[in-house]
Amino acid sequence: MKWNEPYRFVERYVIGNDIPLDNVIQLTKKYRKGKNELKVFYNGLSAMNGREYEELDNRTIRFLVDLQPGDEIEIEFIKG
Repeated sequence: MKWNEPYRFVERYVIGNDIPLDNVIQLTKKYRKGKNELKVFYNGLSAMNGREYEELDNRTIRFLVDLQPGDEIEIEFIKG
């Protein structure tokens, strides 16, 4: 049986601890690129695809702003 209900999954990262300073984040969960399945937050503020970050493939995003040690990134996966 296939799950048809919407669901939400969150990954949290701290730059310098979890993520190197190359602005690329390799996610542990897959998403469908370009389908608005991600909500990305940078230090608590909403980040926009194409402005603050870009989707490279179905598991990778790259920030277009310079990330600094201690920056907090939250990725919310939404499917439904």
